[in-house]
Amino acid sequence: MLSFFSRLKWLRKSKKVQNNKIKEEKSKDSSRTSDATNSNSQAKISSASFYNNGRRFQAYKDCAYILPNDDAEIDRLHLQHWIVKNVVGRNYSSPIEAELQKGIKVLDAGCGGGTWILEMANAYPNSEFTGIDVSSTWPTEIRPHNCNFVVGNIVHELPFEENSFDFIYMRLVGMGVPNEQYPTVLSHLYKALKPGGWIELVEIDGEQVYRGKRTTKFWNAVLQYLEMRGFKEGIVKDLDHKVVDAGFVNIDGMRIRIPVGSWGGKLGEVFLEDIVGAYKSLRPVVQPILNYSDADYQELLDNLPTENNEVKQEVNWFCNWAQKPAN
Repeated sequence: MLSFFSRLKWLRKSKKVQNNKIKEEKSKDSSRTSDATNSNSQAKISSASFYNNGRRFQAYKDCAYILPNDDAEIDRLHLQHWIVKNVVGRNYSSPIEAELQKGIKVLDAGCGGGTWILEMANAYPNSEFTGIDVSSTWPTEIRPHNCNFVVGNIVHELPFEENSFDFIYMRLVGMGVPNEQYPTVLSHLYKALKPGGWIELVEIDGEQVYRGKRTTKFWNAVLQYLEMRGFKEGIVKDLDHKVVDAGFVNIDGMRIRIPVGSWGGKLGEVFLEDIVGAYKSLRPVVQPILNYSDADYQELLDNLPTENNEVKQEVNWFCNWAQKPAN
C-alpha cells in the first residue's frame, strides 16, 4: 500500500510527459494520424476535437466515447490505472508471465493515454507493445523503444494482419463501445489474436452497489446521454458470456468490489477522487440533462463524499481472461 500511495503522490506532483507533447488546440478540428503504419491499415482517421465548457472531446463521427480526451481526463485515467493495479496486484492476470519475459507481441486496445502499455513496455523489454485508440493522447517522443501507437477505431476492422498478437488487453472501453457493439469488437480482436494467444478484458459495472439518491440521479442522466449517443442497451453487460460467444476457451475471471469514500480507507478515498473526477469530466454533457445550475452541480460534487460514506457505496469491476483455441 505504501509504495502505491507514494507513487500516487509522485504522480500528482510530476508533469506528465504525455501532456508536454500535446499542442494546445483551438476549437477548430485538428487532424491526428498514426505514428505506426500497416499495409492493411484503416483509412486515415481525422480525430477531430471540439470544446464544450472548456473541456475537449473527440468528434470522430463513428466513435461514441462520451468522456473528454484532454489533459485533465488523462490525469484521471493515470490515477485510475494505479487504483486498478493496486487492487488486482499487477497489470494483468492472464498466465503469460514467461512469454512476456521471453518476448511476445502485445496489443492494448483502447489504450487512452498509454499508462498501462508504457509501464508494461518498461517491465518487459523483450516484448513488443502496440496501443490503438481513436484519440492520440499518448507521448509522441519519449517512450520505450518497444512501444508504438496507432490511431484507429476498435469498432471497425483493425489495421493489423490476422493472427498478429500473442496477448491483447482491453480495459474500460464501456463508455465508448455500446453493449450491442461489444461482440463486434471482440470478433475483431479474435482475428488479430494468434491461435493459443490470450485476451484480457476489464470493465466497470455502471450499476454501482448501494447507490445514494444523488449518485442514482447522476447515473440516470449518464444513461440518458448514452442513449442519445447511440447506446441502445447501455454499457457492456455479461462480459463472461460475450467472451464465450466470441469463441474463446479456458475462460477465467474475477469480480472486484472497490469502496467509494473514506469509509473504505485510503483506497476508498483515492477511488472517490477518481469518481469525482469523472463527474467533473462529464459535467458539460450531464449538467444540461439534469437541468442544474453551476451552483447545483457544485453542490452535487460537494455532497458526494458524505453520501458515499452514508450508504457505503461500492463499484463492481469485472475482469475476464481467455484463450483463443490453438487450432
